[in-house]
Amino acid sequence: IAPLLDQNQYGIAIAIAARDEAAAHFVALQTGAFGEIESAQTGLIAALDTYRDLSTKRTRDEEAMRQTQSRFQAGAIDRLELLDAELLVLQAERHLRDAEAEVYAAFAQVETAVERPVWPESRLIPPSGANAELERSTR
Repeated sequence: IAPLLDQNQYGIAIAIAARDEAAAHFVALQTGAFGEIESAQTGLIAALDTYRDLSTKRTRDEEAMRQTQSRFQAGAIDRLELLDAELLVLQAERHLRDAEAEVYAAFAQVETAVERPVWPESRLIPPSGANAELERSTR
């Protein structure tokens, strides 16, 4: 009677090994996806921080330029100092636009990381035409 009970052990062992391999593959893919999402999120936070810092710098440069314009109008400084202040504001604006582009790029990386499938399409799912046939046959 013992050999009869032991007939399926080989098939069961193969199925268990396949299940364990699939589980390990899934965990590896899931870990990779979570890592990609976390990396993209970290990049977005850094880009936003940079943008915020550059925005603050631009605001300070604009205030300094207003003060410089007032001093120029009062005759306390020459045109060169006024142009230097204006140049600083233009440079700050350019850096801010570059940082804004980086924010958009980082946001796109987050979207890509989140939308990418965690695992490849399963071979167990029948093609779309086969789904209808399968549903009709099971009714």
